[in-house]
Amino acid sequence: MLPKTTLLHSQEKPRHVGLDLLRAFAVFLVFGRHLGPPSPQAPKLLLTCIELWNRGGWVGVDVFFVLSGFLVSGLLFSDYQRNARLHPLNFLLRRGFKIYPPYYFYLSASFVLGRLFLGSSPTGREVLCHCFFVQNYDRHFFPTWGHLWSLALEEHFYILLAGIFVMANYFMPKDAKPFWWIPRFYATVAIALLSLRWWHGSRHPFNYFADILPTHLRVDSFLFGVLLSYYYHFAKDAFLRIARKYRNLCWVIGVVGLLPAFIFNIDDMFSYTFGFTLYYVASGALITALLATSIPARNPVVRIGAYVGARSYSIYLWHMLTFTCCGVFISDASASSTRYWIAYASCCLVFSVLFGIAISEIIEFPALTVRNALVPRPRGSAAIEQPTPSIEPIARSLPRIQCSMEAPSESPS
Repeated sequence: MLPKTTLLHSQEKPRHVGLDLLRAFAVFLVFGRHLGPPSPQAPKLLLTCIELWNRGGWVGVDVFFVLSGFLVSGLLFSDYQRNARLHPLNFLLRRGFKIYPPYYFYLSASFVLGRLFLGSSPTGREVLCHCFFVQNYDRHFFPTWGHLWSLALEEHFYILLAGIFVMANYFMPKDAKPFWWIPRFYATVAIALLSLRWWHGSRHPFNYFADILPTHLRVDSFLFGVLLSYYYHFAKDAFLRIARKYRNLCWVIGVVGLLPAFIFNIDDMFSYTFGFTLYYVASGALITALLATSIPARNPVVRIGAYVGARSYSIYLWHMLTFTCCGVFISDASASSTRYWIAYASCCLVFSVLFGIAISEIIEFPALTVRNALVPRPRGSAAIEQPTPSIEPIARSLPRIQCSMEAPSESPS
């Protein structure tokens, strides 16, 4: 068992503190993307910091994509390890209880609040697109729904993942090692999508809706998380030995790999072609480093950060509406003095976190309690032999590192 200092507890099973901290970091990055700039009269240092935060904050969504691929595929891998089979319908129903109640509550509440405070409401087309999770292929966004395109990608990924796993389980030889095809599948898709992004970007001028949002250009980010999760679940000892040995290198790759997002604008061709690949590799490196790092969960700062990260879904959902309402009550703050902008930005950050936490306690977590009662995870006692993926020969060449900490459990999602 892990030392208690490395884990926080959730409703079902221990959460990994490091991954929750990464969630909180990703939300913080996204906040910077959506904050308006301060007045030009603000101190130069403040202007530079906010400009960099605004320019690169969008990369927080890429971090979320890789985390989602890692954690959500881990649910299916764990299901297979417990039962020697997959339960895709159970998986999709449980994801529905996680995603839908907070999501549709937000759509309804923001629709009403938009009429009351903004004097506007989404069109019927926008409502339908968001209700059926196809908004990332639409070119019109209601102001407080603009960030929900990423949730459409998440939903498409869940369905694709379950379908691909079912098809592979049906067509692959029964005596083959489970999921052996994942590294080859990821490599094929990654090369194909990188080529497609480059081809599209070189033939057409930048278009935010065509180059950033479509699922068919971004799904390799999720699949890289699936690849990491495959090695983590089916070659755990080798994976963690390598992660611990090269932990510092993973930190460097993760931090340095995300830096170009703060240098290049999102409409630079590098950002939406090779940049997407670089950013999900960097995010995966951060996940790997965190899995190999013991974090003192009793530290108050760590506990607060992990607490916020565990509620990042509701915080992310509500932050755009919170930002808009703060702008209404702190009138024209972005164009006023530096003092008013700081008040506006502080209110945006604080109230987004507090309101997201409240919504998670009122809507998200009660929905998970109902989910666990109505759609429990399949429980089996089937013991399966762990396969030895291609990472094992690499691990054999490395010196074995003695460590008292076992591998952390993935965070329940």
